[in-house]
Order: sequence, then C-alpha cells, then structure tokens
Amino acid sequence: MPKGTKIRFFRAGSASCKAGIIRLCTEKGIGFVMAADTDKGILKAIGSVGKRQWKSFGNSYITRINYSFKKDKTAFRLIAIRNPYQGSLFAEEDAAVKYRVTATNRSESARYIMAWYDQQGDYIESRLNELRADFGMHRMPCGQFEANAVFF
Repeated sequence: MPKGTKIRFFRAGSASCKAGIIRLCTEKGIGFVMAADTDKGILKAIGSVGKRQWKSFGNSYITRINYSFKKDKTAFRLIAIRNPYQGSLFAEEDAAVKYRVTATNRSESARYIMAWYDQQGDYIESRLNELRADFGMHRMPCGQFEANAVFF
C-alpha cells in the first residue's frame, strides 16, 4: 500500500479467518468481513442458536452470534446463513454444508454486511478477470507501486 493509505475495511475469504488477522484488524480499527470455515467450534455455536434468533433471508435464514477463538479471546460476530438442504438417503448428513458463515466486527445489519461482502464476487472478481483477460494484466512488471501505476 502507498504510504499514508489507511485501510478502513477488509473483505476476504476463509484463508484469512485466523485469530491473528482478526486481532490485528480489531487493534487497528479495521472493519472486517471474511468467510469462516464451519469447524466444530463454529458448528457448536450455531447449534446453540434458538429458533427465534433465525430471521428469514430470501429462501434461507440468517442469524448473528458472538464468538471468539479458544486460544484468542478477541471477540467478533459470526453471521450464519442456514440454507435449505436435502439430505442424502444413504449417507450420514454433513451439518457443515447447511451453513454459510462469515466473521465480522462491523456493526451494520447482517443483511447489509452480507450484501457488502457478496460484492466481492459480483464486482471485484469480474473486474480482475477483465483486467487479466482483456488487457493482458496477468502480472505487474515490478514491485514498486508508482511504476506499476504508470504501466497500468
């Protein structure tokens, strides 16, 4: 990032959903929304949510859960979306496939946060693909921001 640039918001996939990144964002005042893997701890937290806490969200249901990792007590919220699911007739049901989960420290409504997070795929990813495919921008020529800006 260029000097003097302050990151206000961070949107990322599940590879970034780590205690250290969440703690850093919290300490620096960076609002984050990142996908979260549905591990045993998160599934347990989702399982503790009562029926009344789930709100209609299109053909799914959405809720917010206060959460922190076991080894790091930095608090944040999970937004869980429970999707319709047709179980397999012959295999044991996998509870993780029913949920889409994001971690956040933002205070807006869960609907707003998910709409903002989903822009990543709708807007940013398609623009990056256009740059790569249509303009030959598969890689930048060097590691200097200013030189790459001129090249761009």
